[in-house]
Amino acid sequence: MKKPDLPPDPPDRPDPPDRLLTEPEVARRLNCSAGWLRAPRSRDEPVLPVIRLGGLVRYRESDLHRLIRAA
Repeated sequence: MKKPDLPPDPPDRPDPPDRLLTEPEVARRLNCSAGWLRAPRSRDEPVLPVIRLGGLVRYRESDLHRLIRAA
């Protein structure tokens, strides 16, 4: 059965929001320790930009993809 042709997304449609990842999720994807992510952040030289939510630290998934592509 042939799938119906769908119209393209309208250009004014916003991109879906980035998923916010936890430190263990990012460390697992980079195959590194959470400490490797944490140490430069404590010196205000983070490997990735961080989002602080109260006492929580999160990373944007798009920033992680950008770091991986740059490597």
